[in-house]
Amino acid sequence: MESSEECEAANLQLMKAKVLMSVRRTVEAEEALAEAEGSFRTMGDMEMVSEVLITRSQINLCLGHMPKALADIEEALMTWQGTEDKAKKGQLLLYRGLAFLAMGREEEAHVDLDEFVRLSEFMDDGHGQFLGHFYHALVYERHGEPCMATAELEVGKDTVPASSSSRKGRMDAFLAHLWLRRGELDEARDLECETLNLILGDIEKVGAANLGMAYLVRAEILALNFRYEEGEETFEQAIETFRRSRYGLFYEALACSWYGETLIRADRKEDGCRVLGAARNIYEKLSNETQMRRIDARMADAGCPPLTPDAPRDT
Repeated sequence: MESSEECEAANLQLMKAKVLMSVRRTVEAEEALAEAEGSFRTMGDMEMVSEVLITRSQINLCLGHMPKALADIEEALMTWQGTEDKAKKGQLLLYRGLAFLAMGREEEAHVDLDEFVRLSEFMDDGHGQFLGHFYHALVYERHGEPCMATAELEVGKDTVPASSSSRKGRMDAFLAHLWLRRGELDEARDLECETLNLILGDIEKVGAANLGMAYLVRAEILALNFRYEEGEETFEQAIETFRRSRYGLFYEALACSWYGETLIRADRKEDGCRVLGAARNIYEKLSNETQMRRIDARMADAGCPPLTPDAPRDT
């Protein structure tokens, strides 16, 4: 087979993998990627090898295989090191920052996401700025810095165009959660109402992560208003919605962590411990020892019974 034919065949396998990944046929996608990677490496086309690594890192991010995702991103970054392709560098910094965040390596995530935001600003990439500020705010929140998270979200809201109100809704949902953590239920409730209006006004482009955040914060508010049955139903809606998002496992862990702590604050210790246990189980799959320790400490403070290997942790 001639080199041009080999290149075309490898590109078709890469394209096939991306299509399969989009419909969550991950095993077949990985098989196609392995074939494409072998061909590109044989041809010495390291730029396309990098494209394969980026695509495979996305599969691993979606599946929660964070160490594998990080290894692929690191190798891809080595390939692109020293180039002037700022868009590609930004993409890799975002993905590596997300992997670090999911693994509880907040300091490293902070560095990557901060640089990603600056690159997005330089390229006047509004969507990139939105993603960068949102995930950077999550880094601060997960690291126990709610004031910095709030500031990051407020800046990020200004980058969202009027035509993407559901993205602004995701920011507002996060801000409402931060108000709840300060004990300001009225402020959180007002912001949550605005969140739903923004998302319903952009329903065709709403996105699972945006809608899931709205459901999650509403569930928290319902729990703190002693509307427990409605809260449970809304929380289940949040979980089901997050599972349809690209990084579903990460968002599910976040949801269980937030809601479990809220239930404990609402004097529903048994339910809160159950949901926090589910969060810990997912963080263990994500190799996130930082959040596992945080949850262990929170459960100990609340007097939760210790988790055992046989104890059910799923919600």
